[in-house]
Amino acid sequence: MLDISLELTTLINFLGFFQGAVLGVLLLFLNRKRNKSILYVSIFVICYALGILMDAFRGLFDFDNPRLMLFFNTISFTSLLFPLFYYYIKQVSIFNDVKNHKLLYLPVFLIFLQLFIIFLFPVTTQSNSHIILEIIDFITLFYGVAIGICTARLILKHKKALLNQYASIQQKELKWALMYVLIGIVFELISALSFQIGETSLMDMILTIINVGLLYWISLRAVLQQKVIGVLHENQQNGSKYIVEEVNELNVEKELQDLVNELDEKIIETEIFKQHNLSIIEIADLANVHPRKVSLAINTITNQNFNSYINTFRINKAKVILLSEMSNKLSIEGVGNEVGFQSKSAFYASFKKLVGETPTKFKQSSQL
Repeated sequence: MLDISLELTTLINFLGFFQGAVLGVLLLFLNRKRNKSILYVSIFVICYALGILMDAFRGLFDFDNPRLMLFFNTISFTSLLFPLFYYYIKQVSIFNDVKNHKLLYLPVFLIFLQLFIIFLFPVTTQSNSHIILEIIDFITLFYGVAIGICTARLILKHKKALLNQYASIQQKELKWALMYVLIGIVFELISALSFQIGETSLMDMILTIINVGLLYWISLRAVLQQKVIGVLHENQQNGSKYIVEEVNELNVEKELQDLVNELDEKIIETEIFKQHNLSIIEIADLANVHPRKVSLAINTITNQNFNSYINTFRINKAKVILLSEMSNKLSIEGVGNEVGFQSKSAFYASFKKLVGETPTKFKQSSQL
């Protein structure tokens, strides 16, 4: 049974490596437009595949040569994954400002240092070089976890910026990427712990299946993810058509309050909130003021981000529809779509947050 588990685990690893390597090379070859996000994905997938290959060799061979055994047990190209993914997120998020690749310097240096120690110094379990290799392993692990945490913070910062620029953020918030980072951190810690205490054949198989599954899932999502455009940044870069007005500090609150009152009236009058892909640019057009001033006014006067501000109009309109005969002709999802929500879940979440109950309960209570 043990041999069957070992053989199956090794087979899964080799299949994962082969498919990952082919995908990574194909992406590199087909990336003729020099899309940087695809470049990061390609290198990410190849490094991931190489890490799986090292796992496969560890399970397949019982090395008599201690240096080769250390090579396959120690060298891990997966130390490059979190830095590469961080730069990928930088590239597809609204913070598209990758200027250097300093985060890759340390893991690349540590890989070469490990190779140098393994092949040029004594490698017995009691030797200083063996202790140094173990220390490098811990540094690599905690460095990767630290970069993973930085990536998670970047994704949350990206989402916060989106909420001030878009009325609907589905497909833009990189929720899948945050999930991968969190799973990746937990997986790395569990893998390191299981390696220290000794892996059972069952644990090894479970970790292998999860690892290969993550490779396929993250590769697909990363390739399909389109770059999220920051509308305020794009407006500034392309040259704004608005005149940047200086805000009088003595009357700043009144000036911003007047702007919000004007926006409220025009948004209700035009029902522009029904647009699914509404951004702060379209709202700024209503008052012919700079989008940054609109953002400042909404944040300061209403204590809301742009997303919540627009959703308030949507929910108020939804309440009117739910109380009218029109609701008999529409499903709850249809009502949400009618007022501008792109999904049923987003409509339910916003409605319950603002009203305190779901649209269904609101409709039922109004009919009593």
